[in-house]
Amino acid sequence: MIKFLIAGHGYLADGIKSTISIIMGEEIASQIMTLNGFVEDGSMDLTGDIKKIINSIPENDKIIIFTDLMHGSVNQFFIPYADDDRIYIISGINFPLVCEIVSKYLFGNLEEVDIDDLKNDIEKSKQEIIFVNEYIKENSHKKNDEEFFS
Repeated sequence: MIKFLIAGHGYLADGIKSTISIIMGEEIASQIMTLNGFVEDGSMDLTGDIKKIINSIPENDKIIIFTDLMHGSVNQFFIPYADDDRIYIISGINFPLVCEIVSKYLFGNLEEVDIDDLKNDIEKSKQEIIFVNEYIKENSHKKNDEEFFS
C-alpha cells in the first residue's frame, strides 16, 4: 500500500488536505496524513513526529511525502530518510501535483511507486503555474470557452 503525507510550515498541509476533501471527496482526503510545523496546535517536535510517522509505515508499504520548501526546515527533517527505498520525498509542491499523484495511486489502486512517473508528474505540475494576465492576453482571440480553456 502507498501512504501519503503532506508536511509544511504553518497550516499549509491541512489547507491542501481540506481542498482535496472539497474537490476529490472526504474518502480520498481521509487517506492523507498531514504534519503542520511550527504552529501552536501542530508539531513542535518535528523530529519525533516524523520518526513516529515513518515507524508507523508497515515494512512492505511505501510513503510519498510532499513538503513545501526544498531548503525549508520542515523538508530538512525528512532528508535523513531519503535513502530509504520505501520513502519518496517531493518538495516545492503545488496543489495540482498533489492531486495528480494522490488520485493516480488511490484511484488506480497502484501498489508500486514508479519514479519516472513521479518525475513526469512533477514536470506536468510546473505547467500549472501560469501568469493569468498574460495568458488571457495571449488567448483573447479564442472564440469560445472550450477553445480558451484548452
